[in-house]
Amino acid sequence: MGYAQELMRRMGTFSNFAVSFTIISILSGCLTLYAYGMNTGGPVIMNIGWPLVGIMVTLVGLAMAEVCSSYPTAGGLYYWAAKLGGNNSAAWSWFTGWFNLLGQIAVTAGIDFGGAFFMSALFNQLFNYTLDPPHIIAVYAHIRGSHLLAAGCHAVDALRWCSGLEPVEVSALHTRFTEGYEWPTTIAANMKLQKGAIGHVTSSTDFMLPYTFGVELMGDKATVRDTLVTWHKDQALDADELRPWLAPRRAPTI
Repeated sequence: MGYAQELMRRMGTFSNFAVSFTIISILSGCLTLYAYGMNTGGPVIMNIGWPLVGIMVTLVGLAMAEVCSSYPTAGGLYYWAAKLGGNNSAAWSWFTGWFNLLGQIAVTAGIDFGGAFFMSALFNQLFNYTLDPPHIIAVYAHIRGSHLLAAGCHAVDALRWCSGLEPVEVSALHTRFTEGYEWPTTIAANMKLQKGAIGHVTSSTDFMLPYTFGVELMGDKATVRDTLVTWHKDQALDADELRPWLAPRRAPTI
C-alpha cells in the first residue's frame, strides 16, 4: 500500500475476545430487550431468530475480517471504504467515518435508555418508584451524565425512603474540581417533597476524606442525626411511631 504496516498486533486471543464481548453488549441487550422480544415475538420467534441472526452477523464479521487482512491499517472502516470506493472513494470514506461515529453515539444512548427502563423497574420494586415517562426520563438523564448516579443516587433514595415522599420540585448547583470527569463532581440539590416537606442532598468526590454517608432527618416529633435520636424532654416519644422509619422496609408485594 505504499508504506510500512503500522497495525501493532500486541493483543492476544483473550484480549480480542474481551474487547469484542464488551462492544456487542450481550448483558445489556439481554436484560433490556428480553421482555420486548417475549411480548412482540414470543419464545418461538426468539429461539429461531437469535440463531439465524447470529449466523448472518457471523458472515458479516467474516467478510470484514477478510477486508482487514488485506488492509491491516489502524484507520479501520473509513480507510477500507477509501480503498474500495472507486471513483467516489473520498465520499464513501467520509460517510463511513461519520456514520460509524453517529452509530456509536446512538448505541450508547440506546443502552443508557434501556438501562433507565431496567433501573426504574428495580426502583419500583424496592422503593415503589413511579413508572411514568417523566420519572423514567429522569433516571435516563442521571445515567447520561450525572454525578448523582455515580456517588449520590443512594442519598436520593435514602431521602425518599426516610420521608416516604416523592420530589415534586428540584433545584441544584454543581461544580467540578477534579479533572478527568465528563460531569460535575460536586452537586448540591434542594428538593421540595410532597406534603410540603423539603430536603437537601449533597454528593461529591472532590473532598479529601474517606467515604462518608451522613443523614439528618428533622421533624416536629424527633430528629435523627446519623445514629443519634433526639426529642423534646417534656414530650414523650412513642418509639413505635419512630421504628418504621429506622427499620428496613420491605419491597412491595407484586
